Amino acid sequence: MKDIWQRIENWLQKNAPEIYQDLNPGATEEEIKEAEAYLRLDFPQTLKDSLKIHNGQKGAEGKWLVDGWQLLSLEKMMDNWDFWDDLIGSGNFSEIKSNPGEGIRDDWWNPGWIPVAGSGANDYYCLDCAPSEKGKYGQMLVLWHDMPDRELLAPNYRSWLEKFAQDLENDRYEVAEEYDGLVLKE
Repeated sequence: MKDIWQRIENWLQKNAPEIYQDLNPGATEEEIKEAEAYLRLDFPQTLKDSLKIHNGQKGAEGKWLVDGWQLLSLEKMMDNWDFWDDLIGSGNFSEIKSNPGEGIRDDWWNPGWIPVAGSGANDYYCLDCAPSEKGKYGQMLVLWHDMPDRELLAPNYRSWLEKFAQDLENDRYEVAEEYDGLVLKE
């Protein structure tokens, strides 16, 4: 993960220093273990390795990183996971199914999904620790709060982050004030 983050950091320092400054320092091993215990999940090693480099973004005043989405810190991962788990626990979605891509469960929300990036409107890129029989542990999916589609984004966290680095290097991103961060060019 260090090689991928170095590529991202290099691009950000040159092209979007305010976003680079918004990256948090890495999480400790203890902080990661506490989050795993809280969520009752074992994080894939690639997520742990990434969190040790950058524990998400500060996000308060900063620009968001991935196509107008904020890379979440462990604290925000747990907060957003709680939000969805509380909704499911209250029965709000007990009769609603999603329209999942192959390898994704048809749940509206699943406690095995770790929100790793958020849109600010309760939409998330999630790391899937509870795939369907045709899926793979650790695959990346997108969760829309008001739409049933659950799309597969990448086979794993490393591939997702590496594609982001490649897109930066291939000049596919720009800083867009109206989206408060980096967005894919049209």
